Amino acid sequence: MLIAILNTCSKEELEEETPLSATSADPLSPPLPVSEYDVNSIEYKRRAIKNKILAIGRLSRVFQVLREESERVTELKTATGGRLPAGTLMLGAEGIKEAITSFEDARKVDLQNERLPPTHEEVEKKEKKAKEEAMNHAIREADNDKELNRVARRISM
Repeated sequence: MLIAILNTCSKEELEEETPLSATSADPLSPPLPVSEYDVNSIEYKRRAIKNKILAIGRLSRVFQVLREESERVTELKTATGGRLPAGTLMLGAEGIKEAITSFEDARKVDLQNERLPPTHEEVEKKEKKAKEEAMNHAIREADNDKELNRVARRISM
């Protein structure tokens, strides 16, 4: 909720000085050092709240940048098959932006997410094909295994 409130004001609006009442100090005069503030004064409390709001605003911006960069790194990883190109992170945010350059690259990355799931028949065909390939591979390996052939000849005698 505080972030939503902070987003309604610009940074310039938060930083500009506005007097609280007609009795407050001249807005053009430099701010008083903290030691000259009365701890219970309205101006001291106002500055403390303002500093807290500004600090939360800065933290909000830091987390936003971290989130954006994390999303870019994740997008780049999916585009490159799970591995980042060497030296990309060393170039920083600009290196990541350059690695994901065009709409076409982003579209290629997103194609995998837009696919429909395979039908039941397609899954069965894929499993059957994988079993056949595994059996063929096992038969080829058995034919090439001299020790297995020697043991088979001894058993058959």
